[in-house]
Amino acid sequence: MSPLPSSNAVDVLIVGAGLSAALALARARRSTVVFDSGVFRNKPAKRLHNLLTWDHQDPANLRAAARKELLEGRYNTTQWVSKVVTSLSKQSDGKFKAVDASGAEWFGDRLVLAMGVKDMFPDIPGFAECWEKSIHHCMFCHGFEETGAASAGVLATDLLSNKEMCVMLASMARQFVGSIVIYTNGSEEVAAEVQSVLPSTALNYTIDTRKTSKVAPVRAEDEEGSVGGITLYFPDDDFTTHAFLAYHPRTSANVGGFEELGLELSPSGGEIKTSGPFQETNVPGCYAVGDVGNPMKALVMAMAAGSVMGPAIVHSLIKEGNTGAWEPKVSDHSF
Repeated sequence: MSPLPSSNAVDVLIVGAGLSAALALARARRSTVVFDSGVFRNKPAKRLHNLLTWDHQDPANLRAAARKELLEGRYNTTQWVSKVVTSLSKQSDGKFKAVDASGAEWFGDRLVLAMGVKDMFPDIPGFAECWEKSIHHCMFCHGFEETGAASAGVLATDLLSNKEMCVMLASMARQFVGSIVIYTNGSEEVAAEVQSVLPSTALNYTIDTRKTSKVAPVRAEDEEGSVGGITLYFPDDDFTTHAFLAYHPRTSANVGGFEELGLELSPSGGEIKTSGPFQETNVPGCYAVGDVGNPMKALVMAMAAGSVMGPAIVHSLIKEGNTGAWEPKVSDHSF
């Protein structure tokens, strides 16, 4: 279908990866503009998992297919802007205003925030370079591919200094490897707490209290994104190698520059506070979808949330009198 003429005034502004919401809105013939910064939380990963029909596929291919479906398929009400949004505000008339990196201004009756979150890493050199290659935060996302490996490490710092969380992630990792080493990064206290909750039946678990001075991939990345494991280095110049290191990071909501909106964040700062089944924020007419609006950060949940949020937005627009009613041409048939 031929796209409609572009306009800087639309029904809904979508900042980030709110493509499920964009699809629902397209099916209601609602005009939207999607702002794509090109920054993705899972960008280092070469494979996605736990999504039926897309399991073990390249995430970039999923993004490309979604974009093609919205822009080159049956719908013509979605605009795509490959620019960062630098500011967001709500105007006195109730409309939302977005300014992109080129200085262009865009206006919408509703605002969907889908900017995702940033993973917060420990201050260990090499950590970011190994992330999602040989450092895994989720065993459902990455564990199966490590089946049969000799060993894995678990970094018991920050969130994983909680003994129950640490042992659970270690137990998840143990399903795929022969042995587990839990690294407490210099904390004897965490080591004692973790030891106290390890079940007596737990075999091939070791606790190592040495500080980790740096980490590095075993070899260069291959086509599958594998780097052949991870090497941990210690201050005494000793080192050890595992198939992978498990670590669960804190996250920070990507809301920098949007202070004018007055969004409320969760106590951890990991997501925007939302209420109700459609994830509306404290700012009326503004919704947060996906990782930035949900502590349960998973691809399927983000897609599902967008699919129900889109219809909710349409309902709210109709109630306000923005019916989007079809205006037939003279040549149209009436039935």
